[in-house]
Amino acid sequence: MRLDRFYSDNFEFIENEEFHHLYRVLRHKKGDKILVFDGKGNEYICEILEILKDKAKIKPIEKLESREYHFHIAIAQALIKKERFEIFLEKSVELGVKEIYPIITKYSVVKLEEKKERWEKIIINACKQSHRQIVPKLHNIKSLTEIIEISKDYDLRIFGSVHSKKNILEFEKSDKVLIVIGPEGGLSEDEELLLKEHEFLDFSLGNFILRSETASIVAISSIILNLRRGTRPLPGGGTQLFDLE
Repeated sequence: MRLDRFYSDNFEFIENEEFHHLYRVLRHKKGDKILVFDGKGNEYICEILEILKDKAKIKPIEKLESREYHFHIAIAQALIKKERFEIFLEKSVELGVKEIYPIITKYSVVKLEEKKERWEKIIINACKQSHRQIVPKLHNIKSLTEIIEISKDYDLRIFGSVHSKKNILEFEKSDKVLIVIGPEGGLSEDEELLLKEHEFLDFSLGNFILRSETASIVAISSIILNLRRGTRPLPGGGTQLFDLE
């Protein structure tokens, strides 16, 4: 049986917008079973014990196994037009990133506006839809210089470039990856040189020019595919790809 899924930072109550959706929209009642996750990796099947005026009291019944990847992918995405940035947010969460850094670059063409509250709602909704158990960390808007400082915590640091010939799947596997994607105009020559000076590796995503949000989605997908697959020897020689789940 399909269970509706809700976000709560505790396993005692469903509150605020989540309560509105549970009670006013989905018409849940006492005794119903639901899924509840706290965004920190925990998820339970819960029973609704009581519907109060502005919240539902719940009781955890069964803890679910983790579906989150063991590896840590962060993405630094240049600010782009509102609708496209929101598509990027939604899809990057669905794919499994753990941290998101909105960044300002030379060719960013949007106004500098802090929209963190709206962005966080998009992230929560994407977690609910995709059955993520960890809510990715959304950072404040950063400069490229700040990203370079942050990058010291990552083992593999890469950025997309239309000038690159390197295949993203050829990089050495790492459990902690930081991906930088520029805006529609790409990163400037000076920005690319600056990243290379700080041990970032450039990569290509094919023969065509992708929109910024598409480039991010393809890059994340490629890295995850690479990290989730390995090789095993075949009888008589050679190797075979296999999933690491």
